[in-house]
Amino acid sequence: MIDKIQVCNQRHPWRLNGGAAAVFTLLLAALPCQFAAAEDDSGFSMKVQDAFAITGRGTIMVGIVESGAISAGETVCVPLVDSAPQPFTVAAIERYRKIIERAEAGQNVGLLLAEELPSKRVAKGGNADSDC
Repeated sequence: MIDKIQVCNQRHPWRLNGGAAAVFTLLLAALPCQFAAAEDDSGFSMKVQDAFAITGRGTIMVGIVESGAISAGETVCVPLVDSAPQPFTVAAIERYRKIIERAEAGQNVGLLLAEELPSKRVAKGGNADSDC
């Protein structure tokens, strides 16, 4: 598709014949180049970037989901600073200040833990997994 677009000026190769139509054609050619979605079979894994406590709500772990998916009510193994990872129940999932039902690979989310856990005990940089 790109071979159909001709360069009109050697000094300015970004100027294409056809103006906006050529740019639109180039963008359409790039659309199929999307990241492959993670398989549903893979287990949940999230890199913990930060953890903090909100009074009246509980402890929230923030990070990017690397693989798999998780829903509210499921169990996640939280990496701890002072001991081995322990399982906790996810009470809610938040993304861009909106509560969502399910977090999938590639999303930046916050997981609200149902059980009480001081945020200082969560190991930042660790992986929260579905398997303990």
